Amino acid sequence: MHTIGKVLAFLSVGLALAALVLSTKALHARNSWMLFVETRRTAYEPTIQELADQQKKLADRQAEYRRLMHLWAPFIADNVTVQPIGQDSINLDIGAAQNLRVDQIVHLFELTADGGSIYVGPFKLTVADPARSAAVAAWPLRETDRQNWPPQPLRLSGPGYRVYGSVPNSAHNNLIHYAQLLVRKDFQTFSANNLLATRDREIQIANEHLVYRNNELHGDPGLEADRGVLPDFMIDGYVKAIEDADERRNALALQVDDLRHNLKRTYDEVQRLQSRNIELMNSLAPYEEPETAPAVGD
Repeated sequence: MHTIGKVLAFLSVGLALAALVLSTKALHARNSWMLFVETRRTAYEPTIQELADQQKKLADRQAEYRRLMHLWAPFIADNVTVQPIGQDSINLDIGAAQNLRVDQIVHLFELTADGGSIYVGPFKLTVADPARSAAVAAWPLRETDRQNWPPQPLRLSGPGYRVYGSVPNSAHNNLIHYAQLLVRKDFQTFSANNLLATRDREIQIANEHLVYRNNELHGDPGLEADRGVLPDFMIDGYVKAIEDADERRNALALQVDDLRHNLKRTYDEVQRLQSRNIELMNSLAPYEEPETAPAVGD
């Protein structure tokens, strides 16, 4: 074979081996890539629905936010200074300049240290000057709240209050509901206190009756000065009277028992004497009547 042919043959064999090795590696790389793509597709497909769900939730939250902003509108003022007056009223350092008007209902919030707020309640404006206003509580107040205005734990004093023109109906309805519930609970508490006072009086009468009955049973030392005037059982008590009666009965029973034994001995003695007399009579000769002498002249 020609030398060049031999060289080409060796080169062909080497290239074939190299092609075989490279083909194997290319096939392995392709399989790895397909597996990677399939794995990524499998992990990605569930996120398509999840992304759609999250986008829907975002749209719902944005709609809810816009609805709540509408319900809470209008926002009137922040960091308002409040001063309590009377038994159900407050002064505010805002007024007609903030578009407030008489008989308008405003909702007051007390800001907290953590950045939140506490809903105080609705107030009805009675005065609306340019830079100040006065308002009265527009929810059912308990009598204790009126007497201790402002009701605890509210301060209703100083700066740090927020005023809205409206709030969601649920917040206002909840406040009215719980205010009415407290009024009913106050009435129930008042009724319960009256019932408790009645029960206390009944217990007092029962205790007095118990003391009286105890004195009847065990005696009343306070009546000692009337001994000789009152019967002894009223002073010493029925228990001692019964004990004394039992002692007298026992003593009398002993006397009766002694008399019974004496009577038995006497009866036995009489029986013995009768038997002795009968024996004596039987031991004597029969009794014969003497003959009677004839009368003179017979």
